[in-house]
Amino acid sequence: MKLLSKHLLFLVVISFPWFVSLGQVAALNVQVREVQGEATRFDPEKGTFVPAVSGFVVDRPTLFVTSAGADFVFSCVGKISGRVSENSRVVLAPAQDGSYEADLRKGTVAILLDPDRPEGGPGFAVRTAQGVTSATGTFFAVTEYKGQTYGKVKKGTVKRKATPPGQPDFAAYLSKSKSKSKPKSKIPAPARKQ
Repeated sequence: MKLLSKHLLFLVVISFPWFVSLGQVAALNVQVREVQGEATRFDPEKGTFVPAVSGFVVDRPTLFVTSAGADFVFSCVGKISGRVSENSRVVLAPAQDGSYEADLRKGTVAILLDPDRPEGGPGFAVRTAQGVTSATGTFFAVTEYKGQTYGKVKKGTVKRKATPPGQPDFAAYLSKSKSKSKPKSKIPAPARKQ
């Protein structure tokens, strides 16, 4: 009996990492794989930016900032990886509704979609102020520079969904002083001849 319980305990201990990895796969989180230079992430618990480190798991939307000469590589479940280039600001988050989305505020993000990835796996899109860009190919990049968005795909096609501009606030253009208008004359207009 003791021998059987030891084998069962051994089997549970050996298979525990497999169950844990299944839980991590189901979560569809993003993981930082490699960091070069000064790449930071905002830590809401500390209220400040901390260095981004290899192995960090993005389990909630997180703002990343890279300085000049810095970049980092991340991976996603479903054979997707990406690189955030220097001088960039991007928010990475776990997948929602079966798709990853990076909110690119400034800089460049390059995404590699493995051509051998399983059919129906998660997709990846990059959101900018001008819209959402995704690709059906294997490699695409998006750059946000001075309010303009540029997208390029190496193989495949780029899908771009433009975001309509927000409602303009015309109240900012109105003068607070009342405009002077000509007073209406109390004299009736002359009758027209027919």
